[in-house]
Amino acid sequence: MKNKGFTLVEILAVIVILGILTTMASLAVTRYRREADQKDLLNLHDALQTSFANYRTVLAMSGDVFTGPTLTISSSQSSDFDRYIQDLSYNGKRLSISDLDGTTITLRKKGDVLNLDSYKNAVRQAIIDKNASLSNEELNKEMEQQYIKDATCIVESSIDNPGEPGTTISKKCKGTSDNPEPSKDELICIKAYYKDDLVIDDYSPTNTAYSFNELCTYLGE
Repeated sequence: MKNKGFTLVEILAVIVILGILTTMASLAVTRYRREADQKDLLNLHDALQTSFANYRTVLAMSGDVFTGPTLTISSSQSSDFDRYIQDLSYNGKRLSISDLDGTTITLRKKGDVLNLDSYKNAVRQAIIDKNASLSNEELNKEMEQQYIKDATCIVESSIDNPGEPGTTISKKCKGTSDNPEPSKDELICIKAYYKDDLVIDDYSPTNTAYSFNELCTYLGE
């Protein structure tokens, strides 16, 4: 008795299944690499922020201040900040000044964002998208709470029912709901280059580089 071979339909079915499995595996690998890359860049972003904070602390201890507002890492011009970048790494490689050439760290005030209509409009629209039935009073209150969460306004706190059960702390922006007073809290925005490639850009969420500070996207550059 002769062995029966595979039919054309069966062969095509196997090819299709293998194609689907290959595509799924390729997508999984791509997603893993993207997530790993984003994690590496987030770590680099945090390390740059920490290094910058340490640098400014040392300056303050010596009675000096960072006049900025922008610090640029340059391979052709050494600075006091250079000593801090020796602990920075990306893709498992310790970074040198030349690797980060052109990287900028800019110091701004979060209150600068509050003054922008683009920020206020974005906050308003996000709240409306969640609940379109809010009254104007409720909408303004929700917007104010987002300003407080983002630390873009100066916050005033008050204690309700002090010393009694149900004691709560209320927070509101200093000034009026229509004209809150801008915060003086600091905002650090970073544009980082790795071997001439822009890998972090806090200013542009549409850039191919990663943005890790949403407030910076309203400021542009």
